[in-house]
Amino acid sequence: VMALGLAALGAAAAMKTYVDAVVTAGQTQQNRIAQFAAGYDNGQNTPASAKTMGKQANYRFLGVADELGLDASSIGGDYTKNRTNLMDAGMSDSKAEKTLHGFLSFGKGTGMTSDAMKGVMNAMGQSLSKGQLMSEEWKSQIAEHLPGAGKLGGEAYQMVTGGKLTGEKATAALSEAMAKGLIKGDTVKKFYETVAQLMERDANRG
Repeated sequence: VMALGLAALGAAAAMKTYVDAVVTAGQTQQNRIAQFAAGYDNGQNTPASAKTMGKQANYRFLGVADELGLDASSIGGDYTKNRTNLMDAGMSDSKAEKTLHGFLSFGKGTGMTSDAMKGVMNAMGQSLSKGQLMSEEWKSQIAEHLPGAGKLGGEAYQMVTGGKLTGEKATAALSEAMAKGLIKGDTVKKFYETVAQLMERDANRG
């Protein structure tokens, strides 16, 4: 009888843990949907329409997380924040999502964990919020965790500025531009968009 009682208590505790996890996951998803919806709250959409589009955006995000084997609850907050920042900078929702997909797919290809990708997303968010890309974010928080990103960054900066440098010279030019504070405003958005295109290209090659 005592054994049965202990077993019942254990089962009840396990059930409570499961229910708590389900509730937490539900709350996280609702918060994420609200954040997505906020990106459409631009005065051109009704609250109901923005909420519907937020749900659709969340569905697409879950699809990406499933495709790449990422922890949606871990990176969701930074993903939605960066998506909104990119949209505020002038990108459409589809372009913003494509940009983030480039970084995520490249990160997956290099074996990044969800925690490491969360750090990359956070660094992107910092530079987008400030409206300027500094060496601290790009080199220390992004390129360091994404092998090969440094070279792609140099290539992307040449594409954005119309330069012709390649290889180490292109990478050096990017470092110099960041040191001089030249990558700011609309250039930050264009830089990330171009880097993502190159990352998508290389991820697809793999």
